[in-house]
Amino acid sequence: MIVAKYRSREVISNYIILIIFALIAILPLAVLIFNSIKPQMEFGVNPLGPPSEIRFENFSEAWVKGEYAKVFFNSLKLVAGSVLLCLAVSLAAGFSLAKLNPKGSAIIAVYLLVGISIPAQLYIVPLFLLWKEIHLLNTHIGLIIIYTALNAPFATFLIRSYMIRLPDELFEAARLDGANTFQLFFRVALPLSWPVILTA
Repeated sequence: MIVAKYRSREVISNYIILIIFALIAILPLAVLIFNSIKPQMEFGVNPLGPPSEIRFENFSEAWVKGEYAKVFFNSLKLVAGSVLLCLAVSLAAGFSLAKLNPKGSAIIAVYLLVGISIPAQLYIVPLFLLWKEIHLLNTHIGLIIIYTALNAPFATFLIRSYMIRLPDELFEAARLDGANTFQLFFRVALPLSWPVILTA
C-alpha cells in the first residue's frame, strides 16, 4: 500500500513537471499563431491573448507586401549553399584527420575546439573590412562563406569523432584491392557515415 501510494505520487509529480515543460514549449508557438491572425490594431492592446477577430488576409499581405517569396528563396539559397559547402569541407577534413593521420592532426583537433569556442562577435569588424575590400558585402556567396566558416569546425570535429570509430580493417582491405584515397573516401567512408552526415 505504502509503495503504491509513493509510486502514484511520483507519477503525479512527473506528469506535473512534463506538463510545465510542455506549456513552456507550446505557449510561445500559440502566441505566434495568435499574433499571425490578429488585426494590426490588436497587437498593442492584446499582445499575448487570442484574437478577437480572425484575419487570414495577414498571410497574403505578408507574402505580397512583405515580399516573403523573395525572402523565402533567399533563405533557401543561403541554407542550401551553406549546408552543401560546410558538409563538403567538413567531410573531407574529418576523413583526413580520422583515417589519413596527417602530421599535427592532434594540434588541428585542438584548433578546431578553439574555433568552436571563440564567439563570432570578436572578429566581426575585421571580417567586415575584409569583405568590403574583396567586394563580398551584401552578397549571397559572402554570407555562405561566413556561415560555412562558423559551422565547419564543429561539423569537422563531429565527423572526425564518428569516422575515427570506423573499422580500419575495411580501409586496409580496400587499399589491398587497389583503392586510392578518393575511392576510400567515396566508396568506403561516405556510405558508412550517413548518420553523422545527417546530424551535421
